Amino acid sequence: RLPGVEVMAVVDPVPAAMDALVGKLRGLGSAPACYTEMSAEIFTKHAGVSAVVITTTSSAHLAAILVSAAAGKHIFVEKPVCATVSEAQACLAAVEAAKV
Repeated sequence: RLPGVEVMAVVDPVPAAMDALVGKLRGLGSAPACYTEMSAEIFTKHAGVSAVVITTTSSAHLAAILVSAAAGKHIFVEKPVCATVSEAQACLAAVEAAKV
């Protein structure tokens, strides 16, 4: 637990993995919404989200980073940031443009 931190949503394309994580979070008193795909709609429904933690495979980082940056959210992403240099450059351009 981190004081002042609330998990508002979980996105995982693998339902069993999402269910396992959400079960642990509920055990800690959190009740996040569940999604199988990252989309701008999540940030519309959960306007209080201020940061995103991306822990998916690196091949999926680009899409999640672009959506999160476009929504103006702070982004924490696992290494490697992306699968290719061109993807990393696209991510850098997106976060710089969004000032996140």
